[in-house]
Amino acid sequence: MIYKNRLLNKYNLFLLLFMSVIPVIIWIFTSNYLFTIFNYVPRTNALEDSLQSYLAFRYKMEYFLIESYQIFEVITPLLASFAVYHFMIEKEGFFQNAYARVRSYRRFILKSVLSHTMIAGAVVYLGFLCCICFGLVFNNSETSVFSSRTLLADIFGADFYKNHMYLYYLLEGFIKYFVAIAVYGLATIVISLYVHKKYIAVFIPSAYFILFTLIFSLMEQFDITVSYLSPSYFIYASSADAPTYAAFLGFLPVIILSVIGLFLHIKGNERIGN
Repeated sequence: MIYKNRLLNKYNLFLLLFMSVIPVIIWIFTSNYLFTIFNYVPRTNALEDSLQSYLAFRYKMEYFLIESYQIFEVITPLLASFAVYHFMIEKEGFFQNAYARVRSYRRFILKSVLSHTMIAGAVVYLGFLCCICFGLVFNNSETSVFSSRTLLADIFGADFYKNHMYLYYLLEGFIKYFVAIAVYGLATIVISLYVHKKYIAVFIPSAYFILFTLIFSLMEQFDITVSYLSPSYFIYASSADAPTYAAFLGFLPVIILSVIGLFLHIKGNERIGN
């Protein structure tokens, strides 16, 4: 029952709907899709001499993802914090009552943290997949001749993006909307173990993301090449000339600090929230 509540609760359902619908709404307005549909005027001697041919020329899947999801990549820590909000609610009630009913309380906490982070990543990623399905219906699947996406090229070959575009989106999205959400969700959970005010647990991961992105950006100005460790590197790793593993390096400080904080807490406290 507890796992069902963790998966099917109003926060996850709202987040799934939010990640599926809001990007589509953003794309409709930023791309002027409806304006094009109702106001298209054929141009003489043009390659796109009909509405259908113009839509295929103008609206491509790769543009759809940029126009619809770009803002969500910037607020990844905020999305992750909301995705694990149910943990903070459990912490104040269910965890206290579970103390006398579980054989190993520390193991119970670890399993709870793991399940919440995995569910958070899965919900956001599922919303991303739903949005992709919409995009495939209304956008041309051909890649632009100017496309330059090198992520995963060192593993699957230089033409992986052009030859397997859909698979590329699934794998890139897994990094951006599952791994990143799970990592910053874990950070939010660990912080919430130390603080009682929920907004502080939500604020700190976002503050870290913004502050250290700015710091690493400034370091680049002085030719200090440490951009791989920037919290925001995973956002533009798709077009960076770097090995695929570099997309994960920016997560390492967050993971290490979160794991240390988690084990210090469960080692020093018998009850959650103490």
